[in-house]
Amino acid sequence: MDYKPISLSDENDNVVKGGTWREAYSGKYYIQGVQVWVFNKRNELFVQKRAKLRVYPYYYDVSASGHVDYGEDYREAGAREIREELGVNVKEEELIPIMKLKLTRRRFLRRPIKMFMMLFIMRYDEKKHGVIRVNKEEALWGRFMSIEEIKHRIKKGEKFMPSFKRFFKLYFG
Repeated sequence: MDYKPISLSDENDNVVKGGTWREAYSGKYYIQGVQVWVFNKRNELFVQKRAKLRVYPYYYDVSASGHVDYGEDYREAGAREIREELGVNVKEEELIPIMKLKLTRRRFLRRPIKMFMMLFIMRYDEKKHGVIRVNKEEALWGRFMSIEEIKHRIKKGEKFMPSFKRFFKLYFG
């Protein structure tokens, strides 16, 4: 597997260098991440159930998410993650930027990590984009859910990725 450096930025989200995950966990830099929410024509959101061997196994997760490789911008990373995780063709300009959060959180063996996370929305059309095929290394399954169903599942205490819940609450209240 080829090593691809990730984008490491300063506290103002200016890319400083390409680096390793070890450097990201040093606390000196921020990593850049993306979430893409894929909506169908009924305004339902595509949600995935994370695979067993991933961090936060069996948690509900956004349509697609990941880090920004060095040399990519947020939109390029979002389109790449859609292709990798859902197997659909999307043009970068189809990703609508919604908001960016500056996050400090703990993850992976309780090591701190700082991150800028950009949220995009994509309007999915099967005829245009092709059939969604969930990457089984990333997720057990995925399906479209209404916003009300997601709210109900969160309220019941079902397990959702923390960053998904944070963006969801900010966007939908």
